[in-house]
Amino acid sequence: MKRYKNLHEYESEHADFLAQPIVKSFLEDESHRILLKEVVVEGKKAAKEQLDLRFVEHYYLYRLMKYISILSHYFSNHYDRERRKQKKHYLLFLDQLVRGKESRL
Repeated sequence: MKRYKNLHEYESEHADFLAQPIVKSFLEDESHRILLKEVVVEGKKAAKEQLDLRFVEHYYLYRLMKYISILSHYFSNHYDRERRKQKKHYLLFLDQLVRGKESRL
């Protein structure tokens, strides 16, 4: 891996990659930025392995949250659709005669 003089040089060269939402959210954590600096500036292999493990964990949680979000969105829409269908099908008529008798409300 190419080594850089400082983190800003790395960030300017890889701006497109660092602009991705998943990478942005990962680098919001200061400890991740410190590990990134140790990897790209100092070239530490232990820091690279630690950074990789943390990103895998972050990516897994990100995907899990996205999946749960999509799932809850789908089921809430499905529930609303079914409730509207039931309301339309089983209307409540209080102002009509009940079995031939006049309703007294």
